[in-house]
Amino acid sequence: MTKYFDPDLSEEILETYQGYSLQVFASGRSKLSFHRSHKDRAEYYAVKPKRFREAYRRQYDRSASSMSEHYHLIEQLLAEHPESLVYRVHRKGDSNATADNAHVIVLMEKRRIHVLLGTLHPPMATTNSGHECSAVSTWSQKALPSSMSIWPATSTTGRM
Repeated sequence: MTKYFDPDLSEEILETYQGYSLQVFASGRSKLSFHRSHKDRAEYYAVKPKRFREAYRRQYDRSASSMSEHYHLIEQLLAEHPESLVYRVHRKGDSNATADNAHVIVLMEKRRIHVLLGTLHPPMATTNSGHECSAVSTWSQKALPSSMSIWPATSTTGRM
C-alpha cells in the first residue's frame, strides 16, 4: 500500500456517505464534497498541474503496481481520448495530499468530465437537464456523478 492512497476515497468509506456534490468552476478547478452529515463533509479539489502528463506519469510510476485496476481505467480513457486533461485530486487545504486513487479526466473534445475513484467508473447517461451523469449500481444502488457537461461552470448534488 502506498502513502498516497486516501482511505476516505475507498469504496467501503464512500458507501457510508449520505450524499455528494460536484462543482466545476469556470477557472477549471473542480470541487468534490462527500457528505457525512448535513455539516460534516470530506472535501477535495481537482486541479490540473501545468505539466499534467508528467505529473500523472509520476503518480503512475509510484502507485500503478498497488492500484493496477484504477490506473488501467485511466489508461483506457487516455487511449480512447488522447487529448484529455488529467487532474489530480487532493484534500481541501492541502495541495500536497494528492490521492493517487482518485483522478478527474476532462475529455476536451466531448466537453465531458470523468471522476474515477478507485475502480469506480460507471457508464454514462443523460439527465433531464441535459447534463451527462450516471449512477453507480455497484454501490448498493447509490449514486455518484461520473461525468457531466463542464461548460459553463456548473454543479450537481445527489444522495448516495
